[in-house]
Amino acid sequence: MTKTKHCSRCDTTKPIDEFYANKATADGVQTYCKACWKTYRSKRWHAGERESQYAWRRANIEKVCEYNRRAGIKYRAKKRAAATAKHID
Repeated sequence: MTKTKHCSRCDTTKPIDEFYANKATADGVQTYCKACWKTYRSKRWHAGERESQYAWRRANIEKVCEYNRRAGIKYRAKKRAAATAKHID
């Protein structure tokens, strides 16, 4: 038997594989189906979320640079460790 879930946005019951995963919810999937979630995110993005994110980045350029620097260090260390592990075998 296929699990189903009710989409609270389009008010239909759909198979569970038509919902994105979300570990924060009790059943482990989003409350909106994939189609509704895409529409919702698209409208939010075009409604000004993108501009507010760009404005925050411009106002906090030092924080952004520091975050990117740390992320780059972690990435390079992880890549180096993986390369070392390959050569040990």
